[in-house]
Amino acid sequence: MEERPEWVRCIGYGVKVRIDGKKTWCGKINIGFGVLLFIDINHAALQGERGGKLVAFRECVAVIIKSLQNGHDNPEYVS
Repeated sequence: MEERPEWVRCIGYGVKVRIDGKKTWCGKINIGFGVLLFIDINHAALQGERGGKLVAFRECVAVIIKSLQNGHDNPEYVS
């Protein structure tokens, strides 16, 4: 498993990511309830807006930006 600081978290697709094991925005698989991540983009944004200590994983952020630049809100459309 990749080493990164404990305050860096992946961003999930939404609430279902914790239930059905869907991937995060950067493509990593959520391995269960023990994996701490942001539930969705809004959750990550609120954390930053409120001065929280957690930071979004840069690879997740990069995929989100590319997806939005392509006019989509789904990582499947990133080229």
